[in-house]
Amino acid sequence: MLVAKATAMFRYLLFVLATVAVAAPGAAMAAPPLVTKAAQADESDDNEHVELYSGLDVASHGWFYGWIEATDAPFTNNDTSGLRLRLYSEAGQYQYQSETFAGATNRETWYNTDFLIGYGYEREHFSAGLYVGAAIVSAQLSSPDPENPVQGTRVGPIVEGEFERLFAHNLFAGEGFYTTAFNTYEAKLLYGRELFKDIYVGPEVAVIGDDLFVQWRVGGQVTAMNVHITKDQDIRLAIGLGYENDSDNGSGAYGTVEAGIEF
Repeated sequence: MLVAKATAMFRYLLFVLATVAVAAPGAAMAAPPLVTKAAQADESDDNEHVELYSGLDVASHGWFYGWIEATDAPFTNNDTSGLRLRLYSEAGQYQYQSETFAGATNRETWYNTDFLIGYGYEREHFSAGLYVGAAIVSAQLSSPDPENPVQGTRVGPIVEGEFERLFAHNLFAGEGFYTTAFNTYEAKLLYGRELFKDIYVGPEVAVIGDDLFVQWRVGGQVTAMNVHITKDQDIRLAIGLGYENDSDNGSGAYGTVEAGIEF
C-alpha cells in the first residue's frame, strides 16, 4: 500500500512539473530547488558551477536529521541548462511505537547516501531538474523488533525531480524522490508571496514515508533569496514550521531550516 502511495505521489509531482513547464513557454526562469536564484543573476554567475545545500529537520516524537547536498554542472554554469551530477547524504533518528512489544518505544537511526546524474533545465525565472541514480539506506534499531520492515542496509535505484517558478512576485516550487530502498519517498510543494524584497512567505505541504510509516505535513515557510555574507557572495535561506501527522506517533509539530550557496 505504501508503495502505491509513493508511486502515485511521485507521478503527481512529475505531472505538476510538466504542467508548469508547458504553461510558461515564454516566461523568464532559473533556480535551485525551493530557493530561487533567478533574481540575482549577474556576470559573476558565469563562473559558478556548484550548488551546495545543507539543512536540519526536527519534528515531534524524537524525529531529527541533518543533510547535505552538492550539485555540479560540469560543462556549464549553474544558470545554463545541461548535465548535472549530484551527491546527497543524510543522517538522523526516529522514534516509533513497537508493534512487537506493546507500549514499547523503539528508536531507529538511519543513514542515507544518494549518487545521481541528471539534467537541469534553466530559464530566467524557471528551473527544473530530473535525476536518476542509486540510493544506499541503512537503518539500525536501538532494540530488536522483527516486525519492523525497515532495518539493515538496502541499495536501490532512485528517481528525483524538482522545479521552481518565479513570476509576478510569486514563488511556486516543488521537489520529490522515490527509491526502492525500503520504498522511501518524499514530496513537497510550496507557494510564497514576495512581502519584502527577495523574501517570500507562504504555505507548504509535504509527505514523507517508507515501509514503516507515512508522515503528512502542512505549515508555513519563509524563503530569503539573497542574504549577503560578503560583498560578492550571497546565501539562500529557507525556514519551515507547521503541523505534522505521523502514522506511528500521531500529531505533532515540525521545523526545518536550510541554506544554500553557489560557487
